[in-house]
Amino acid sequence: MIILVLVLSWNWPLEGATREINSLGLGLEQALELAFSRSPRYSLFLREWEIREKQAQAAKGPAFKVSVTPMEIENGAWEKPRGRINLSLPLGSAVDLGASLSFKFDQRKLEAVPEGSINLDYSFFAQEKEPQSPAERGLLDQKNALVLEVTDLLIELKSKLNLEEYLQKRYEFLQKSLWAAGLTPNYSDLSLKAEIRGAVQDLAHLRGEIDLLQVKLDSQLQTGTTAYQPSITVRDPEFVLDFAAYQKELFAFNPNLRLAREKLKAAEAELTQVKKTRGWDLKARGQINLDTTWSIGLTAKKEFSSPGVRLQELELELAQAELALEEQELSLKNQLREALQRVDSALTNIELQAEHLAEAQEDLAYTQRQFQVGLAAELTLKEGELAVQKARFEYANAQFNYVQSVLRLYGQCGRDLRQEVKKLMK
Repeated sequence: MIILVLVLSWNWPLEGATREINSLGLGLEQALELAFSRSPRYSLFLREWEIREKQAQAAKGPAFKVSVTPMEIENGAWEKPRGRINLSLPLGSAVDLGASLSFKFDQRKLEAVPEGSINLDYSFFAQEKEPQSPAERGLLDQKNALVLEVTDLLIELKSKLNLEEYLQKRYEFLQKSLWAAGLTPNYSDLSLKAEIRGAVQDLAHLRGEIDLLQVKLDSQLQTGTTAYQPSITVRDPEFVLDFAAYQKELFAFNPNLRLAREKLKAAEAELTQVKKTRGWDLKARGQINLDTTWSIGLTAKKEFSSPGVRLQELELELAQAELALEEQELSLKNQLREALQRVDSALTNIELQAEHLAEAQEDLAYTQRQFQVGLAAELTLKEGELAVQKARFEYANAQFNYVQSVLRLYGQCGRDLRQEVKKLMK
């Protein structure tokens, strides 16, 4: 059994030393820069977003449609070749402008007979459409998602590496404790040996988790390295728990709330219009043809049904939209309270872990003074050093938890997390 312990003490530190030699130091800004330039999923999203932007711009301009019929047989007779060009230009929710130009070709005379017209339609009671959500919101969501993913991976990997260092030191401390126990007559070392076996298993399991995190991180950074050493430090917290301020940001950004407001506004506008027009739809239409003939006219339409049913239906829709808006606002307020509570709990935990770290450091300083005058054993000193390392690990985890909770709050409020994370970590 003594030989087994010696072999273990030789192999485990060797693995940690090998990782350090092949490791790649990685700062926060460097990791984000690599992710935004190399992440496959984000690159594909950018391509999709650019295509949608071009489609949205094209939809605002004129649309052309060309159709050509070079040959056709109708009732056993050949028809003349013909073509048609249609143009539509959106001028608003109430105005439509269109034009068409048709050609028929006489094959015997080789000449074209054009026909064309320009149409202008205006609806007097058309409702103004709400502008669509800007595409930048979708882009911001994707950017923030990538920042959260990379930050979470960096934090988790850093935490696991810190834990590995602590467990390695604890394993070495247990080995020394076992060696010291062997010098004590009639001392039962079964519990120590069980702890050592447990420490070996914990390290093996943890290193498997670390390897998996390395692969996940490299899938975003695409450097071909699976031995990252995150170099991240949390800045001193400067968070202000202002519910009203964050509620204002959240309500301004949240897409579900914006949609509920748009539905309420549309329901109010439609009900007002029906009451004002009594259900009539009035349109004006003008047309001028290529042969200079023209026409102007008015069209009034109304759908007759059971008296008052349409009005009652619209009133019901308005009441449903008002309730949906209230429920959405209440849900967002509850989400905000929970998010702020998580941040507050994280700040409290930082203070608590800072006190634990200070106490461990004071205890270690006292033990060091005792050791210097021969009143404390070396193992007692090592145990104090191990306690300080564990307290530092837990304090760092508390800081990391604070950063993650704040970033998720900022993401809900629509802030640019790539800029915000630099204020929290470096």
